[in-house]
Amino acid sequence: MKKRLEAPSRFELLNNGFANRSLNHLGTAPYEAKIYPEVRFRTWRQTQELAGAGSRISKSMSQLHEYKAAAEWQGGRDGSGQVTSLGSGVVNSLSVPAEFGGPGAGTNPEELLASAVAGCYSMVFGIIAENRKVPLVSIKSDVVGEVEQQGMQFTYKKVTIRPLITLESSADDAMIAAVEEMAHKADAYCIITAAIKGKIEVAVEPTVVRA
Repeated sequence: MKKRLEAPSRFELLNNGFANRSLNHLGTAPYEAKIYPEVRFRTWRQTQELAGAGSRISKSMSQLHEYKAAAEWQGGRDGSGQVTSLGSGVVNSLSVPAEFGGPGAGTNPEELLASAVAGCYSMVFGIIAENRKVPLVSIKSDVVGEVEQQGMQFTYKKVTIRPLITLESSADDAMIAAVEEMAHKADAYCIITAAIKGKIEVAVEPTVVRA
């Protein structure tokens, strides 16, 4: 007789802070787990079949979201243009940065990447703080992108996120410490920082204060 395996009688989300990588960038579970409370014993084959079914369920529930943009450019290094976010309709003027020999009259891709990191990190931290009942008043994230120039070669080397996190005056020292730890890990749930990690160094230097 094959040995029977005892299955958990209920599903429990193992969420110790940010240790659970099943959470998505919004700090929530990406899909609802299937619960089988009536199944108490399973054979090894039944366990494997159930795992396969769960995998098929999660794959069938995946979604693809598209974010479209369009850029126009006239001229060369001294030229000008614009980039439009087609979903929101936001338009940004473009120019080559002054430090790269351009007019520096508009924004540029290097600056837009730093802006994307700042926005993504701040939004994600706010959502996670809400989910964890953190008495958050505000978060202001200053981001510095570092581009190394060697001759005519330019390499985006590092992004440093410096969030200023303000909590309600009632927050105690333990809460301050917990939020500082959260701040060091929140970038793992940001789509933008997750996309650039491995190519660009990402550092987080938080400051947590009371209102």
